[in-house]
This record gives sequence, structure tokens and C-alpha cells, in this order.
Amino acid sequence: MEQGPSSQTPGYLRFTPGRPLSLWHRYVARLLVHFYYSSLKFFTPNGLRVAPLNGEIPTLLLASHRNGATDGWVFNQLLPGAQFLTAVQLLRSRFLRLMFAGIPVVRDKDRQRYGYSRAQAGNPILHAIAHVKQSGSVIVFPEGTSEWGPGPQPYQPGAAKIVRRLMQDRCRFQVVVAGCFYQAPDRLGSAVELLVSEPLVLPEQGDASAAEWEQNIHQCLSHALDRVSVNCRDEQMLARVAEQAWNSRRAGDSYAQAFKQAEQQTLSEPVVAAPLATRSISDQLLWRLFILTLLPVWFAGWWVGRKADGRNTTTFFRLAGGFAMALLWLPCLLIAAIFYPWLLLLYGAAVLGWRRRGKFAGANLE
Repeated sequence: MEQGPSSQTPGYLRFTPGRPLSLWHRYVARLLVHFYYSSLKFFTPNGLRVAPLNGEIPTLLLASHRNGATDGWVFNQLLPGAQFLTAVQLLRSRFLRLMFAGIPVVRDKDRQRYGYSRAQAGNPILHAIAHVKQSGSVIVFPEGTSEWGPGPQPYQPGAAKIVRRLMQDRCRFQVVVAGCFYQAPDRLGSAVELLVSEPLVLPEQGDASAAEWEQNIHQCLSHALDRVSVNCRDEQMLARVAEQAWNSRRAGDSYAQAFKQAEQQTLSEPVVAAPLATRSISDQLLWRLFILTLLPVWFAGWWVGRKADGRNTTTFFRLAGGFAMALLWLPCLLIAAIFYPWLLLLYGAAVLGWRRRGKFAGANLE
């Protein structure tokens, strides 16, 4: 029988099913996403705009994992009240818990690096099932890792186990899959799009055994994720598809849809370079004022970002370092404005520079 957390289990490893993500964590996610990225849009595979999911129907959102822990903040904008299956490495310090929460998952490397045991956090799959049964929604990254690559990493079976148990118990819920597409993955000002499916039609058990049924569900989920995710054969194809999608994008069109269309093409046509975003003298001046105003935040983000162990974690390290410094620096700016009100003009110019961040992000460098 699965053992629950013991009395010695830290509070941050305990999870209460049915409780939505806190307003604080939703606010932090929204703040960081809208500060760092120039735009965030949701599209169907047919290119139609999608509104955020309201969670009225308990939803299991299965998401592709491209850009480290910051993917969670992005997908939170699609399903704001949902809890996450969250690696305990993101919960191990008070500072990290300011930014992350969810259903704790103890991975093998968490046991080796930090000394956690699975018994401390309980079974995350059972927690997720209990949460959905109590009308909650859950966001799951089935790859279990955001290692950078031309296509998805192997999908883990946990999501299929959750779906099979919920179907077996005849619960009311829906499964939606979504893929993320970054035009400039590790740059401030990148545009981001999520490709969002309709609720999936899941295979019934029929005459299959429980194991066979679960495998059928796993295959259904895997195929659905492949259809909405970056899914190239190799690095060369990834680079060419990203470039073609960038160059073919038109105002108002879906970059994610252009990317998936480019995946299906032969890619034998020559690629025509897209024009760079126009940067006037005023744009460049305002951008430099923005950098100058938040210089300590920029420096902290740059310095911490150097410690990233891969491209997929660069954005997270930058945002974590910048967020920590911002907690100290922003009160200083406020106090300075009280004594020197003319600084409000500088702050206003810096905000205008921040609004132009998309022009300085560059093309997709997948």
C-alpha cells in the first residue's frame, strides 16, 4: 500500500487535493511571463485564436517541455488555476517556493542530489488523481525533462496512468495537449505561442486488459503531443524549419502553425531572409534607458544565467537571478522617486523601452 507523507515530512512536500494554485504563484507567473516575453498567444492547430481555459471542467493539460522551469509559468497563463507536477528541486528553498508550487515529484536525481525519499512526498500520480476528482486541474510535462533537442524526449507513462484511473472511475474530466513555440527561446522580448488541441477523444477499454488499455492511452497521448509540439528529425531540420517559419510569418499569423506546416514540407526551397525589425534612434535610446534603470537586475540575471547547465535552463536562471535582485532594487527606485520626483520621467521612458523589447529579441535561434 502506498504510504503517505510522515509527520517528519516538510510542509512544502505536503499537498492538499482540490486546492487551486495560490493567487501569489499565479501573480508571479503572470508578472514574469509578461515582463520577459513580448507576447503570448494561444492557437489551435488550424490557426484560430484560443482563449485561456476556465477550468470549469477538470482538465489534465499535457504540455511539451522546451525551456526549463519557465515553461510552467507560460502554461499557467493557459490554465491559471491548475496545479503542476513539480520536481522537488524547485521547492527545496524558500526563495524557489516564492516562484513555484505544486504536487511534489521526487525523481531519482533528486534522491541522489538532495537526499529526498519518495515516501516523504507520497505518490504524485495518486495526488493528481485525487485533485482532479475534487474538480481540480493539473498540468503535466510528460517528457519529465526539458533537455533541448529537435523533437520531444521520450514520454513517461505517468500521464497515461492518471487518465486510465480517472476513466476507470468514471470521473468527469477532459484531456488537452499543448506545445510551446519560442521565436527566440533564451532572449528577453521573445514572442511565445502555444498550440492547443481540442479535448482528446480517449480510447475505451473494450476487451483489453488494464495494461493494454493503459498502453493504448499512452499511444493516444503521445501522438497528440507530437502533433502540437516541435517534432523534427534532427538539429539541421530544426534549424531550417525554424528559419522558414520565421521568414514566412506575417502580421497576425500563427508562428506555431507556420512551424508545423514547415515540418511537413520538403524544405527544398531556398530560404529568403526576413527583414530585421526596424529600430529607430528613439527605440534604441528608450531601450538603453530601460537597461540603465534596471541595471542591477540585468547584471544579476546575466551573472546567474552563466550558471545554467544548458540552453533549456538559461531563461530560468536569468529570471530567478533578476527576480531576486528586483525584490531589492525596485523599492530603491521607489524611494529615490520620492526624493527626486523627476526620476518618474526616466521611469516612464524606461517603460516605453520595455514595450519595445520584441524588436530586440531577434529571430528564432532554435
